[in-house]
Amino acid sequence: MGRSQTIATFSVVEFFSCWIQTRETVMREALFTVRRTTDGGLCAKNNVLRLSVAARSREELKEEAREALISAVGPSHVGYRIRLQSESQPQSVPA
Repeated sequence: MGRSQTIATFSVVEFFSCWIQTRETVMREALFTVRRTTDGGLCAKNNVLRLSVAARSREELKEEAREALISAVGPSHVGYRIRLQSESQPQSVPA
């Protein structure tokens, strides 16, 4: 009886090991360019998805960006990472 349990456990471990090695994980990045508004707040814009958000702090801005992303792409928002970048920072150009 103990032997069959060991074989079954090994099969499950082997399955997940193969699954983890073969699955493709694609994480997208939603880049929001941030600038300060005249009233002291912050606004951010994503040109690819055409999203704009505004808030009083960076934390609130990131939450607003996530909410806008959820509205724009629906359930697939889980595949996106939100990144806030100041307008003055140079963007890296992919090779």
